[in-house]
Amino acid sequence: MDGNCLSARRRAQSSMVMLVLAIIIVLGMVAFLFGLARTVSSAEYLNLYAHGLVASVLKTDTGYTEAPCKTVADSLACAYLTPSYICGGQETCADLADRMVNASIGRFAERKESLRYLLTVEPEGFSAIGGEGVTRVELGELSLRKLRESRISAAERLTGFFGGQPYVLTATLVLVVR
Repeated sequence: MDGNCLSARRRAQSSMVMLVLAIIIVLGMVAFLFGLARTVSSAEYLNLYAHGLVASVLKTDTGYTEAPCKTVADSLACAYLTPSYICGGQETCADLADRMVNASIGRFAERKESLRYLLTVEPEGFSAIGGEGVTRVELGELSLRKLRESRISAAERLTGFFGGQPYVLTATLVLVVR
């Protein structure tokens, strides 16, 4: 009987030890998960918002089926490379890009506080442009270019072929909260 009592005590002690270990593991996992779940600061949020906004605006479909005017990114490249090109016989690439960017950013700005923006498209690095090309396409509030207060900027690379020639352009979106 003494042996049975001793064996029952050992089983109870090992069960208690296992219970304590399980509690320690669960508390450790909770502490780890709380460490990962930090809040995002306002500046970090706006930075993420700007990068997501520029990516979604550039991928927006314009409604035209022809290559230089199919997406906003295509129309911006077209506005930079051949500003007088007419999309679908209705509007120039620059006018199409301006209209689509204003509509897209306006749609997103309704969900977020009012934003002032400047979207700039220029060549990556040095580029000699001949013919009818321009040096920079700017849409939005041009005063933001020289603004010194805090602003968030996000850039995307536009690459492709236009007229059989490759191009590499950088689209930079600058956001300022009003």
